[in-house]
Amino acid sequence: MFRKKIAKVFPVSIVIQVMNNTLRAGNEGAHSRNAASFTLVELLVAVAVVSILVALFLPALSGARAQAHSTVCKNHLRQVGLAMTMYLSDYKRFPPLADTNSLQICFDKFYPYYPLRWTNAAWNCPAYLATGGVLFSGYEGQWWQAWCSYAYNWCGTGRPIQDHLGLGFRMDLNQTMAHEPEVLAPAEMYALADARPTIWSNAPHGNIKMQLYSLGVSRFNSVASLESPPPHDLAYNVLFCDGHVLPVPRKDYLYPPRSAHHWNRDNKPHPETWIFPWAVQE
Repeated sequence: MFRKKIAKVFPVSIVIQVMNNTLRAGNEGAHSRNAASFTLVELLVAVAVVSILVALFLPALSGARAQAHSTVCKNHLRQVGLAMTMYLSDYKRFPPLADTNSLQICFDKFYPYYPLRWTNAAWNCPAYLATGGVLFSGYEGQWWQAWCSYAYNWCGTGRPIQDHLGLGFRMDLNQTMAHEPEVLAPAEMYALADARPTIWSNAPHGNIKMQLYSLGVSRFNSVASLESPPPHDLAYNVLFCDGHVLPVPRKDYLYPPRSAHHWNRDNKPHPETWIFPWAVQE
């Protein structure tokens, strides 16, 4: 009798539906609780997978960034090369390393043709590491110095005291500058390049990795033990006198039997100027 009354109030179909809904909710709650739980083994596996992925992708990302830096650097050197070409068209000679009368350097001479100051970070190589990439122009102690990411071939394979040989573009405005016809092989002579990183014990901020602040292109006879790695993998980006830019491997750039003639405007190696020890030995 009681069941019949219940059936009238709550039809069987409704009862079954309520029961099904209750069971479904219970199953979903149990599933949700199971899904939310995370065992220690699962956590360790997830961490291991993430670590492997990071180990795989980091070198690729680092390599891509280095390649991007090198590409930007080459573009900067091409812009400087265009400015140098226009300067040559107007003056028929290469600028000196420095103008002691105005305290300007060669890169200042290119400014009218490439309206971006060399003290601007955008002018320099993005891989420039010296003192956190700081650029400088002015007096440092008793010497006027210029610090930037690129160096200028002002004395060829010779040393500063041999500047009278006229192997490079010369240092001072009061000297006879290299005229365009004196560069016998423009497509082979180095004009500018990434400054060679060195460690200076008397450098500002202590004994740290710094670029070669003097603007003479660092020669292959520098002391190898003070050298830090090249800015672009194992190569230096180099602007040649005809305006093209190429990465030159360190093994060639700093080994005189292979590269000495590239430094001198007469396209000769001048072994009498080579000084040991060489940075690259074979």
